[in-house]
Amino acid sequence: MADARISDLTGGGVLQSTDELVIARSGSSLQVTGTGVADFIAAALASTFDASGAAAAAQAASQPLDSDLTAIAALATTTFGRALLTLADAAALRTTAGLGTAATSNTGDFDAAGAAAAAQSAAEAASQPLDSDLTAIAALAPTNDDIIQRKAGAWTNRTMAQLITDLAALGTTFQPLDSDLTSIAALSTTSYGRGLLTLANAAAADWITKALVTTKGDIIVASAASTPARLGVGSDGQVLTADASSTPGVKWANVPSATFSGASVSKAADQNISTSTVTTLLFDTEGWDTDSYHDVVSNTGRLTVPSAGKYLFVVDIEIASNSSGRRLAQMTKNGEAALSTGTNVASNQVPAVNGSATVTAFSVICDMATSDFITVAVFQDSGSTLAVRGSAARSFQVMKVG
Repeated sequence: MADARISDLTGGGVLQSTDELVIARSGSSLQVTGTGVADFIAAALASTFDASGAAAAAQAASQPLDSDLTAIAALATTTFGRALLTLADAAALRTTAGLGTAATSNTGDFDAAGAAAAAQSAAEAASQPLDSDLTAIAALAPTNDDIIQRKAGAWTNRTMAQLITDLAALGTTFQPLDSDLTSIAALSTTSYGRGLLTLANAAAADWITKALVTTKGDIIVASAASTPARLGVGSDGQVLTADASSTPGVKWANVPSATFSGASVSKAADQNISTSTVTTLLFDTEGWDTDSYHDVVSNTGRLTVPSAGKYLFVVDIEIASNSSGRRLAQMTKNGEAALSTGTNVASNQVPAVNGSATVTAFSVICDMATSDFITVAVFQDSGSTLAVRGSAARSFQVMKVG
């Protein structure tokens, strides 16, 4: 037979039992028939392959065919997804998914309708209510420097040139740029200040102009309500004095001479003072008396004031010489110390002087009502009678000071 290769048989030829084959083995060749080759292969397969056992083992090691598993096998699973297959229970799943206790709450605890209403209210509070004008404006597509203008019942974007045209020519319907007006615009004006811009003239402002005064020393007075007037300067030394009879109600006048009001009385003769006895001094001589402070006939120890005010009282007396005891003089208001009446307003005590008269002098300012009076009393405890000397040089005086 002709030589042939096994590859030549794949084209459709079939090995026949009578065919002969040449097989190379260990550097030599062996010629066998087709039947011999078949027997050789069968023997080899019988010694190495257990068909039924292999099938059983394969079945034991294989997953039974299942449509769900086939679908899962087709998935591109992830590490996280595959890890879920190992979770022990639902609690573990909630922990892994981060659901917390919300996943276990009864659905009755959740008011879906209420939550939706609350969410809607919150959304409405944070949202612009639907408005046809805003919707129309939102639909516009303006470019830089455009403005939004309503024309013919509709919103539209307009250029500055179009706006100027609508406003008419520059300067006819609005104020041209001006530096003074710009400065005014920067001010925080007041109602009063803006009102001044409407004044017709200075007189309308009710201002007192400087033209009202014409001479050095002039002053402005009111001759009536809301009626300013000029009062010319007075003469040197004059003072401004109220004068209802004059047109402005005041005038310049000379300073009036000071009016003195007071009295001075003294003793013409000595007055004896018994020891340890309070004795009211009597005054029988008047040096002056402007307003009947003293009476030389009745109550000669009193100085009585003619009107209310503040008065200065001064007493100066001389007591005969003696070295024993004390010498005390006292002024009493509206009473006599000798009679234990009235109010003590001032007193003075001095020690006895031997070889010379004892002199005591003191004063006091008193607030007096009309017809109030002051008396002077003397006390000495030398052990013998002593005289208060009568002398024009020793006096009891009063003067109104306010």
